[in-house]
Amino acid sequence: MSIPISKLQEQNETAQLAAHFNDFYLQTTLPSISQIGNYRIIQEVGEGAFGKVYLAEHVLLHSQVVLKCGLLEDPNIVREIYYHKQLRHRNIVKLYEVIKTETQLWMVLEYCEGNELYYHIYEQRRLDSTSCKNLFYQIAEAIRYVHSLNLSHRDLKLENILMADEERTVVKLTDFGFVREFNPYKRTLLSTVCGTTSYMAPEVLKNEKYSGFAIDVWSMGVILYAMTYGQLPFDEDDDMKTRMKILHAEPKYHEFVSAEVNQLLQQMLSKDPARRPSVSEILNSPFLMDETNSRSQRRASNLTDTDSFVSINQYYKAHGLPFQSRMEKDLLKKLRKCNIDVEALVAAKLNGQANALTAFYDLSSSQSSRSKEGVT
Repeated sequence: MSIPISKLQEQNETAQLAAHFNDFYLQTTLPSISQIGNYRIIQEVGEGAFGKVYLAEHVLLHSQVVLKCGLLEDPNIVREIYYHKQLRHRNIVKLYEVIKTETQLWMVLEYCEGNELYYHIYEQRRLDSTSCKNLFYQIAEAIRYVHSLNLSHRDLKLENILMADEERTVVKLTDFGFVREFNPYKRTLLSTVCGTTSYMAPEVLKNEKYSGFAIDVWSMGVILYAMTYGQLPFDEDDDMKTRMKILHAEPKYHEFVSAEVNQLLQQMLSKDPARRPSVSEILNSPFLMDETNSRSQRRASNLTDTDSFVSINQYYKAHGLPFQSRMEKDLLKKLRKCNIDVEALVAAKLNGQANALTAFYDLSSSQSSRSKEGVT
């Protein structure tokens, strides 16, 4: 049974009112700022669900970062910070630091050079099989990692997947404002309607309780469809028509897309959430199996890969404490010469903190790695 139109309109109006108030408050309380903490603001680059987004650079290292702000009392940004701090994966945007001012919370995030996946598809019209397989594999790996922590993203869309490099071969997942804990073994379903309409699963639109994992897989199906077909499977100018299409229509499939991709899409975009595959099953599907096997073999020989570990503590137990590599030791020596409190830095890193010290170290480490690889 579909959720009544009047209730949908009421939910939309409430969300819009909250967003307008938040925007108005930020505009009237934020002065013309030029620096937050150790970061000089370069320009405003957008607006997230809960606040403005800025491009900035570290005043000493000159490394570019992204600053995202929200109201101090807004539980959404507090929740986003809480969950984002737990995530450590090569295909997830890094959270370097959290800065608290009198009225705002600021997230210092990794800067990605290549813009959103949305614009990449728009420029290419649609992605070729090789590029699609490479990028979608990375998206699936990031979501599998999130799900391994018993978390559901709940707002997967092209705009929340960033191209990390100018060559556009690496993607990173961002925006964790709607993340919620979800344990499939406890059979506790979620109920909040959230996300972007074109990516919402039917059960969300029907206001039914839902599996956080199943709705993420549906959104991944929408993303894969857009990558291969160059358009969204359910997208109309009118929001209500989009909702009706998601609930009652099937996407169009064509022969210029391989049978293995179309088969996977049909499974991921099943109206019945119980029939959708898990992310692990997606990674082992005929479409991604070769990519999964080849990358698994490469990672098996890489002892520095942390992604198979649920927590950083598990990684430390398996491979020993950090700061043991030659590059890390050299960097610590340099920081000590700069009068950096290295002992406090090491303690903060081991405790999973995101403060000025750990941010300075992470940005310095990134610079050292790029220099070693010959990247300027």
